Amino acid sequence: MRLDRRLLAYGVALPLTLMALAGVGVGLVFERSLLSAVDQSLRAQAAAESVSLFDRPGAFPHLHADDSPVREALLSTGSLDAAAAAIYGPDGARLLATRVSPRMPERLPPPAGDEPQLRTEQGARVLVLRVPSPDGRPHALWLSTSLEPTERAIATYWRSSGFGLLLVALALFVAQRRHAGWLARRIEGIAQHVQALGEGQLDQDPPGDDLPDVVGELRAAVSRATVRMREDRAARERMLAGAAHELRTPLATLRATVDVTLRRPRGDAELREALEEVGAEVTRLETMAQELLGMGAARAAPRAPLPTDLRELVRDSIRRFTDVATLAEVTLVLRAPDAVRAEVEPEMLGRAVDNLLRNALQHTPRGTRVLVSLVASEGRASVRVQDQGRGIPAGAEESVFVPFHREARAGEGAGLGLALVRAIAERHGGEARVVPSDEGACLEIVVPLA
Repeated sequence: MRLDRRLLAYGVALPLTLMALAGVGVGLVFERSLLSAVDQSLRAQAAAESVSLFDRPGAFPHLHADDSPVREALLSTGSLDAAAAAIYGPDGARLLATRVSPRMPERLPPPAGDEPQLRTEQGARVLVLRVPSPDGRPHALWLSTSLEPTERAIATYWRSSGFGLLLVALALFVAQRRHAGWLARRIEGIAQHVQALGEGQLDQDPPGDDLPDVVGELRAAVSRATVRMREDRAARERMLAGAAHELRTPLATLRATVDVTLRRPRGDAELREALEEVGAEVTRLETMAQELLGMGAARAAPRAPLPTDLRELVRDSIRRFTDVATLAEVTLVLRAPDAVRAEVEPEMLGRAVDNLLRNALQHTPRGTRVLVSLVASEGRASVRVQDQGRGIPAGAEESVFVPFHREARAGEGAGLGLALVRAIAERHGGEARVVPSDEGACLEIVVPLA
């Protein structure tokens, strides 16, 4: 079923059905209430008549309506016919009546019980009551009132309810049809956009919808996801283009080295030199492959955070680079509190710290130091690595984190190290950035503690 039809069904048919059921229920209660009022009136009249039925001299039965000063007026309007009364003797013969009506029986034997008997006959409500005379002989009191006023009231209720329900149905249908069509168009626009996303069409944004409701929130979420997918695709395309460019250089070097080596016989020294060149390029390719795999894992692998002491994590990274720093005559200095615990992926975050240290050691001069600082504040932890090199040029603070961007600071590597640092930081819900520094370059990873 289409969305607009489903909305019409639930927004019109269901409410109208419930309203109709409620109206029927109220009508039945109303009808029972009116009938109960009629019965109560008959019982009251029966009680009054039965108490004084034989209070005339000679104990001859009589009806109080006979003594009413407005009897003639009531008879002229037909009101007494609407509330007729009669008395029947022990043999069932009718002794007297206020007014004979077609529904009044000719004979009526006294009922067996003392409780009044109520029933509906020929559009009237009838009460029959056993009334004993002073000498104990049973008589029957018959009272009847027309149900025509009650039926008119009930009929008026049903007509009014039906007309009201019809008006409500019309108003609901018009309002819900417009609302359902409008809402369906909004949702269908988002659905078509999502379908286009599935087909790889990321150039368009979802239809404009700034209303502050759940559909507007859905549209905003889809829009953010579209922007993220567009950025991810652009990043992948840049990475693929960069990887192709970077792979071409070592592969060309390998091809040239092998071709030159094979052109003529070589001595051991020349062969060794050629193999060292090949080994260096293979190492470069291996490093690039590892960094590409790391970028893929940082973007797609499921997270598995563990409680980790960040101080020990940073110390482990420093230990791994101690020999490299010694050969480069660079001192590694750690400034950190006793312990900083956080929910992180230790292997991933350790790799990010390794890349920061590798980057610093590549750019700091001999005889200087690299300062590694760990600080925890306001629910976040930051790891800063500062070298004493020539620093990062103004305006290149963001470009150093772009994959294969190597213009900012010349150096070895595939150009993926700092891009991987940022990817890992964002994977942890944090960020990687360049911190302004008067001496050298200072790069920082910030991650939440929990």
